[in-house]
Amino acid sequence: MRTLSYLGIIALFCLNAGCISHKNEIAVTGQSFQNEVQLQENLVFTFNRELYPDSLLGTWDSTHYIRFEPAVAGRFKWDYASELLFSPKQGFEPGTQYTATLTNRLLSHAKKNYQLPANPVFHFHTPYLAVTGTNISWTRGKTLSNLLVQADLQFNYDVNLTQAVHYISLRSDGRKIDFTVTGSGTDKTLSLQFPPINDLDQQTPLTIWIKKGISVVNSHYTCMTDTLVKAVIPSRYNLSITNVLAEHTGTEGTITVYTSQPMLEDSLKNDITLSPSVHFDVQVNDQGFLLISKDFDPKTNYQLNISQQAQGIFGGMMKAPFSQQVSFGKLQPAISFANTKGIYLSGLGYRNLALNIVSVPRVRVTVVKVYENNLENFFSKDMGENYGSSSSDDDDDGGDYQYYDDADLDDTKSLPSLNAARVLHLDFQDKIRDFKGIYVLTVASTSQYWITQSRVIALSDIGLIVRSEKDAIYVFANSIKTTQPIAGASISFYSSNNQKLYTAMTGNDGVAVFDHIRDQVPGFTVSMVTARKDADFNCLLFSQAGIETSRFDVGGKRKNDAGLEAMIYGDRNLYRPGETIHMSVIVRDEHWQCPGEIPVKIVLSAPDGKPYATIRKILSHQGSCETDIPTLNSSMTGDYTLSVYTGNGVLLSSTDLSIEEFIPDRIKVNLNLDKPDYGPGDSIRASGHSDNLFGTPAVNRNYQYELNLGEDLFTLKQFPDYLFKLEKDFSFNSQDLEGKTDGKGNCTSVMII
Repeated sequence: MRTLSYLGIIALFCLNAGCISHKNEIAVTGQSFQNEVQLQENLVFTFNRELYPDSLLGTWDSTHYIRFEPAVAGRFKWDYASELLFSPKQGFEPGTQYTATLTNRLLSHAKKNYQLPANPVFHFHTPYLAVTGTNISWTRGKTLSNLLVQADLQFNYDVNLTQAVHYISLRSDGRKIDFTVTGSGTDKTLSLQFPPINDLDQQTPLTIWIKKGISVVNSHYTCMTDTLVKAVIPSRYNLSITNVLAEHTGTEGTITVYTSQPMLEDSLKNDITLSPSVHFDVQVNDQGFLLISKDFDPKTNYQLNISQQAQGIFGGMMKAPFSQQVSFGKLQPAISFANTKGIYLSGLGYRNLALNIVSVPRVRVTVVKVYENNLENFFSKDMGENYGSSSSDDDDDGGDYQYYDDADLDDTKSLPSLNAARVLHLDFQDKIRDFKGIYVLTVASTSQYWITQSRVIALSDIGLIVRSEKDAIYVFANSIKTTQPIAGASISFYSSNNQKLYTAMTGNDGVAVFDHIRDQVPGFTVSMVTARKDADFNCLLFSQAGIETSRFDVGGKRKNDAGLEAMIYGDRNLYRPGETIHMSVIVRDEHWQCPGEIPVKIVLSAPDGKPYATIRKILSHQGSCETDIPTLNSSMTGDYTLSVYTGNGVLLSSTDLSIEEFIPDRIKVNLNLDKPDYGPGDSIRASGHSDNLFGTPAVNRNYQYELNLGEDLFTLKQFPDYLFKLEKDFSFNSQDLEGKTDGKGNCTSVMII
């Protein structure tokens, strides 16, 4: 009996220990996602225990409470003591299988000794590559002379168009269709073009077979399943609406209407009505047309009506009026600056920055200052979005920064509205004025970590323009508000390795010059200038503000060793071979004074670069001379260069002229046939009349007739299953006939089929 009692006590102890162990385990009682998650989506985990103190709730945390494989950059936030949110920084990878594992760090702030569950692993994946839509329409080929069918395949991810086309095949009624792909590079839409399958006034079935193996751009994912898509080719004799999509950015709405063939734009807007009525613009493209308006309300349903009078460019007409209700749906959350280009904000203005906020209820505004001694390093690393951010990644960005403003805006609905967007006007004062620098302003959602926008801002009234030459740099400082030159501004020149090389002061004209650079600082390259004037500061980095000048004549006026200028002019700049070139030269010095009777040399260079004529002249007492240069009937045609030199060979000026044969007269020809249809053995009588471009008959002109015959596809509606085609390949011989037009510009010919 004692042995049985001991065994009972041991069993009871083990049972109680198991219950205690089970009670101490944490478990996930709820999660915001299923097996599939979107690329940008928050993951919420609800636990059966309170694991986090209330005093630390609502702040982003870089602690890896949950480990993701493959790794995902992002942040965690405890909204409640038992609810953990994970928000990815950029998003999840396309078509990827993920594993989420609970870690012991979940227990680091717990008040009791809890344990992880026996199976702390979750599995989920992002959407796999799929065809989200198709659009079949009629279009023109590259030459605009051939009619083609275009099949647009819309994928949910960007794919390499050139690579993806090798995995696609088309069939209709069992017959394989050869096609070509339009466009290259990467896109979500793959467009295929092929000739018409038949000429029937009916819909034609189309089967699109997509084999496995297509890769997603910037991802390791490759599609592992085959896809079969069923579609129909619409009749080109009818115009139909194949699809209608609507999207809204918060400030502007767009309704995309897909049609079976491109639309005639002339009266299209008159054929479209919207209820309720709003002003809209129409943009026509090869797939249909767009209705664009800033007056679209994303919360309103619109009735789209298209009149039966709308017509396609291939003559297709609608069989009945089209009407469909259109809604924009839920707007995607977004933050964007109204102006995305400029970085300079005048310190004498209102200091306001317009920011559009769409479907983001709360935002966090952070302003970080980048000091002058760290500007070169800042721009070279391109750290605009993450510089000095308290929620930046674990690795240090190496920056020298200082917070001076950090605030939350709890309710964006109270901000002024611009359609569905909210406009946030930002105005801040520098609290650390003793250390000069620029600012990085970041506006981010407090709940969705990937929604963030940053801007680099230079708060200053000093506008800078820099001209860099081989051995000199000119800096022009003007007020941004008044455009007046700023005198007495201190301009500092920095090298690419962040060394201050030189400091100059602007004069009354607002210009500072760093001259003889190679002698003063050999081996250094100037890459940035900064400007100070009292409490104002600004900077300009050459790599960020360079202007491409190859399209413009920016050489300016160049001095020569003689200190003279020459003006060349003639009666014209186009001559026939055999004509005489008449030209004059006027020479002045830099002060616009007459140089007197000095020798000059005039050289005419042929198109091959060799001198065609060299003439020496003595200027008159007025500083001018004239000369004539005859050309031969056999002179080379092309562009000639006329140059003026001093007596000792210093180039003063040059100009271009041309020697060309005139283009022959253009002729207009009207051709008529004696009847529209011909049979085998018939004679084709063709008559033509030709006129010169200026209206007179083209008399005694050579002409040539050419007759070419080709095979055409023949079909009958009564026998749609029959193929009326010759099995043997053959070709017709062309016929040529030559002659001269008569005294009235007429010509006739007779050819036998």
